[in-house]
Amino acid sequence: MLAISEEKLRIAAQEKYRRLFDNANDAIVTIDTLGGVTSWNKSAEKLFGLTVEEITGKRLVEEIAAPETMVQKEKMIFELISDTITGQETTCVRRDGTKINVSVTVSPLLDVNGNVLERSLIFRDITERKRIEELIRNSLQEKEVLLREIHHRVKNNMQIVSSLLMLQSQNIDDKKYKDIFIESQTRIHSMALIHEKLYQSENIAHINFKEYIDGVVSNIFESYCIKKNIKIEIKIENIPVNIDSAVPCGLIINELVTNSLKYAFPLWRQ
Repeated sequence: MLAISEEKLRIAAQEKYRRLFDNANDAIVTIDTLGGVTSWNKSAEKLFGLTVEEITGKRLVEEIAAPETMVQKEKMIFELISDTITGQETTCVRRDGTKINVSVTVSPLLDVNGNVLERSLIFRDITERKRIEELIRNSLQEKEVLLREIHHRVKNNMQIVSSLLMLQSQNIDDKKYKDIFIESQTRIHSMALIHEKLYQSENIAHINFKEYIDGVVSNIFESYCIKKNIKIEIKIENIPVNIDSAVPCGLIINELVTNSLKYAFPLWRQ
């Protein structure tokens, strides 16, 4: 009676395992140490388009690996003996030749002595996720190109205004009014320089603050035709700054440097 009960429990356990194996949403495959398929659930049939009868005994990598991934992925995924891989992504091929993106989890199946008997592989179809990620990536790239173009056009328009003010100031003899034009020109240039840096930056959300201030100060010196007797020393850390912070900081530094040149070094100006 005890033997019969144990046999019933064993059969019930096997049946339970079989139902779980066949009804799993992910494709579950087991392979021997040579890479031959030993089991293949219904989700694997659906995912790869191959029946268990067609795939059993055949080397898995030769049946489903995409040509461009077979060489580099075979050793990493399908021929590992004792290591475990979780979430490795690769490209596979269905029976009809269509390519699919999958995430693979590999686990060794050991005997009582710790030797590898088989390996189980769980495949999850991530083709749709990859497609959506690519759409999002392309959309972000398009928006980035658009933002760069906006920064470029804003910079050009502000540079035009700055240049017009500079040209007009050359026709003014009164020092008071000439300085007003020059100050306006340097302020506009400091804002235009932000858009230029954002246009050139790899990250359009931030600019290199040190490079930006170097450009602002150099432009002020050029606008006021400062002689070489005044030496510029700028000590600013190489930090990224967004446009909301860069604009007011740039204008403040523009005012500080301008006032310094106007009132602290008036004799050095031409």
